[in-house]
Amino acid sequence: MHFIVPMPPNRANDRSHWWKVHREKKEYWEKLDNVQLVAHEGYVIPRPPPRPWPKAKASGILYVWSFMDQFNAGNRIKWLEDWLVKRGYIADDSLKALVWDQVPQQIIDRKFERVELILEVA
Repeated sequence: MHFIVPMPPNRANDRSHWWKVHREKKEYWEKLDNVQLVAHEGYVIPRPPPRPWPKAKASGILYVWSFMDQFNAGNRIKWLEDWLVKRGYIADDSLKALVWDQVPQQIIDRKFERVELILEVA
């Protein structure tokens, strides 16, 4: 499956209250749901499989405003991983169920920040 989704908010060094973080995560998930219903702005979200994949392999490219270290990049796409679980694409986002091929590549694109994700059955 090939996804092109909005870039999650940058939360590096964010010390916000848990309620604000929860609200931002919910808003991001709603944005993904809306993009899935009506593809627009260059985004693509395929329909989930009939049953969540018990094991998946992921690879991706982050199109970002500026480069991040690998840990902040991983933290930034965590909400996307959580959404994939909640919407029935994958069974879990633990290391047993979701393996990243490599640390996602980062490319500067200040006009259209996004995540391109390839998700395959492992």
